[in-house]
Amino acid sequence: MIENFFSIYAIAKCSSSLDRGVWVATTVASGKKPYTVDFDGMATCSTERSLVAQAFAKALDDLEIDGRKVIIYTDDPGLEVILAQGASGQTSIAAGSTGWKHLFRQLQRHDILVGQWDSGIWAARYLQGRLDALLADLG
Repeated sequence: MIENFFSIYAIAKCSSSLDRGVWVATTVASGKKPYTVDFDGMATCSTERSLVAQAFAKALDDLEIDGRKVIIYTDDPGLEVILAQGASGQTSIAAGSTGWKHLFRQLQRHDILVGQWDSGIWAARYLQGRLDALLADLG
């Protein structure tokens, strides 16, 4: 039997004229029965990094069974380091942030690797298109 593994891609953008932003994420399941699930949301934007954290937390929440093999991809090299630290239980984000705590709990539920983002791959182009459409709707 081929074991499922999951790739999760996420990006976000703050609106230049509002204090809100949008995030998008896509989970791609590989294995015997491959599938794709899309997520998106709008939220108050303190930083784009915090929006991406929400995107990853939502996508990881959706994986109902613990211990899954997951590769996560972000276009923020600094966030790659934070995600790897969070997955290993060594976080550099202040413990008082509820959103980050939730993400780190989700990261620790699974066997996480952080992959190298490639803006030329289909998933990156797809997410960018979704993000641009949501930003246009935001105004």
